[in-house]
Amino acid sequence: MIIHNRDRYVFVAVPKTATTTIHNYFRQSIVVNDRDEWLQKKYHYPLSSILKENKYASKFFKFGFSRNPWDRMVSSWIDFSTSEGHLKVWSQDLPKDFSSFEDFILNFPNTHWSEELHFLPSYAYLEGADFVGKYENLNEDFKEVLSNINHAEIDILNLPKERKTDRKGYRSYYTNQKMVDAVADFFHDDIEQYGYEF
Repeated sequence: MIIHNRDRYVFVAVPKTATTTIHNYFRQSIVVNDRDEWLQKKYHYPLSSILKENKYASKFFKFGFSRNPWDRMVSSWIDFSTSEGHLKVWSQDLPKDFSSFEDFILNFPNTHWSEELHFLPSYAYLEGADFVGKYENLNEDFKEVLSNINHAEIDILNLPKERKTDRKGYRSYYTNQKMVDAVADFFHDDIEQYGYEF
């Protein structure tokens, strides 16, 4: 999450939607003062919670990014079950609770993991946002964001996707229709709101 008081914007950091890339861009490009809230304890924080806690945020330009949920779940599984940073802080039981990606996809909706912030649908984070960009169209949609906050570097922008996992295309990880359907059921709001399909 970023709330920038001078430029009057709120960035909602949906997990696995290039949030590290976007945070790093803002950290390097925009002056921050003591009244701005950055990262800290609420890195991934839904817009509804931000608006409850910050009386000014409703008047700011509110944006975030969504991602194809089938792709997002592959990226989540690989990152959260192997990355030392995540394993040390919060996901250490994930690879213990599920024997494989298939096991994870088919069974996580019936476990406490379905309520973990890192796996909530994008829509749960972004409902009420002024602009929702797509991870799949990151550079063009982020230029749209920058134009809304009057940022000067739009013409030269080319964001690198940081912390990107080295893997095959996401469809190859779904070995049966039950897996495809399980993601469609859990992320039905994302699919409906943002027009995703497998």
